Amino acid sequence: MEHMRRNNKAQLILMSGVLISASIVIMAIISINLANTGVKLSFEKGLSPLDEYKNLREVFINVFKQSCKGDIELINQAFNYTKNTLSNIEMKYGNYFNAKIKNIQSIKNGVNVVFNLKLICKKTIIEEDIKVYIPTTGG
Repeated sequence: MEHMRRNNKAQLILMSGVLISASIVIMAIISINLANTGVKLSFEKGLSPLDEYKNLREVFINVFKQSCKGDIELINQAFNYTKNTLSNIEMKYGNYFNAKIKNIQSIKNGVNVVFNLKLICKKTIIEEDIKVYIPTTGG
């Protein structure tokens, strides 16, 4: 009986280690993507608010999709990380960026996530609902 408890504890510790390692790798990938994104955004600050928003929307979609890697369990984590990081980048330039998840719908071979994105640049407010398809990995 005691042997089984130790074995179960060992399995839990091993599983926790694997999950922590996977999380670290995923966060490293997101950080690399956002580091490249930050450079792109910082060099394009002379753009109109609409062009700024279009770039921000594209970056948001790309980073979010790469963060999920087809794992629907990572949607909220990837969303929060992407939103907070891009919001902080925009804040440095006096802009306000916010995003919300409006809907998550499972479909064949993936998930559709509907976001509301909002950017305020000076006196201009741009707000849009976008749909992003996340294909699920086989498993």
